[in-house]
Amino acid sequence: MMMLACVLSYLFGSIDFAYVIARLHHIKLDKFGDGNLGATNLMYALMKKKKYSKSKALFFFLFVGFLDGLKTFIPTLLLGPFAGIFAILGHCFSIFTIPKTKKIPSGVGLASSIGWILAVDYKMMLPVGIVFLPFLFYFGKFFEKERGHIYSIFAYPFGVLLYMIWQNPTKNIAYSLVLMIVIIVTARLIKIKRFLETCLK
Repeated sequence: MMMLACVLSYLFGSIDFAYVIARLHHIKLDKFGDGNLGATNLMYALMKKKKYSKSKALFFFLFVGFLDGLKTFIPTLLLGPFAGIFAILGHCFSIFTIPKTKKIPSGVGLASSIGWILAVDYKMMLPVGIVFLPFLFYFGKFFEKERGHIYSIFAYPFGVLLYMIWQNPTKNIAYSLVLMIVIIVTARLIKIKRFLETCLK
């Protein structure tokens, strides 16, 4: 039963809303910016098109972020924390978009992890938020290209560690958090590798 729940959660998480909306706007998201099939890259891609204002691009950024959070929030709420993690796996390594775009990972899991957190324990947002505050100061000017992946691979584990010390979660949630960190950090390490390869060309 748990295996079925994980598969269903993964398939639901694999729906890439940024990719779909980009295609509707005649944008090849995998060919733009860092190639990430997520809300941030979609926003910058729309801003590059003259007919889209910054406010409209921001709207789609927030809209896609909301949908990406929702696609992990729902399976986590219905199927449990561990199964819900597989929705994040689907977002980062989508079975639908990777064969089409040949881009791995398909996403980096920021909005989808927030959806999982809100479904499991909203108090987790406090330590995670505290750790991510420096993100805006240290990586703001590099955000369009680098997306702060280097900072994030340290921030995610540290934020989760603070939460574990503070709340002492159940084993189910603790194991789920470890799996989430592995998925997200792996996705971002791949992005860092690609970013460095691009810089060295």
